[in-house]
Amino acid sequence: MDTMDTSGHAFIAVDIGNTRTKFGFFGPEELARPFPTAKAIHYEHEPDHPRLFRWLRQNAIEEKPVCWCVSSVNKTRFRALKDRIRSHRGTGVSSRDPESLSDTIQLLDRKDIPLILEVDEPDAVGMDRLLVALAACHAAETEPLLLAVDLGTAVTVDLIAPSKHVTGQAIGTIGKATAGIFHGGAIFPGIDTASRALHSMTDRLPRIDNVDPSAARFPGKNTVRAMEAGIAATIIGAVSHCLSQVKNAEQLDRLPIILAGGAAPAIREAMRRAGLEMLDYPGFPDLLLSGIALAKRVLRSG
Repeated sequence: MDTMDTSGHAFIAVDIGNTRTKFGFFGPEELARPFPTAKAIHYEHEPDHPRLFRWLRQNAIEEKPVCWCVSSVNKTRFRALKDRIRSHRGTGVSSRDPESLSDTIQLLDRKDIPLILEVDEPDAVGMDRLLVALAACHAAETEPLLLAVDLGTAVTVDLIAPSKHVTGQAIGTIGKATAGIFHGGAIFPGIDTASRALHSMTDRLPRIDNVDPSAARFPGKNTVRAMEAGIAATIIGAVSHCLSQVKNAEQLDRLPIILAGGAAPAIREAMRRAGLEMLDYPGFPDLLLSGIALAKRVLRSG
């Protein structure tokens, strides 16, 4: 990642996923807080660029240079956003016109994330998982272990150990800025992905565009309700299974969960009804945007 000085820029975190794109504006005071939270705007599918640039004006940053700090799991969408920003606002560290904007676009990569990766293939771990884990380490720093659950196109369940509970020898492998240890986890289809798969891979099951896991009840009394109950049970049951495995292996009495992602609000209450311990944090459910801000802060201090 380019580590040019962007201290005079407004800061916008960008999370480009497979389904949604999210933008988060962090003011200077917010960036300085122990756990920064964003003024966020979300888009399904492709961003509505006129709406995005109106949002910049509403936050009084339309006329300021912006540092766009990006996490992306979709190369095509990142290139499209980069081209649009450049055409609308101009980018680079200098400009022939001193009155013109001079935005910077910075794409985060794995080396920018201060985590110890206890996995077989560190370079294969998605940036979305790492940034959620980084933010979880800060949001729940007093917990010895926790599960970070990101509910998007895919659901990821990752085991995280914040640095306050990591031994000095492990911390020394990466430096004092270490936020914690990422132990890996599980990946399975998200709510919308499961719904689309049931429709596209069967002859008669309908497509459900807005599954509400919080309203799902077993037994479902018709096909749609049965599908909703099954999708909710699949996700909650999978998370519960991961939790039980860790609790049994580590002989833990409790293992809290921190939720993130676009589907998190829809399933949080259903998980609580199932007896799972949910951790609250500022800016719910935009944990990944906070992770981008935290990664940027580490880069500036380094």
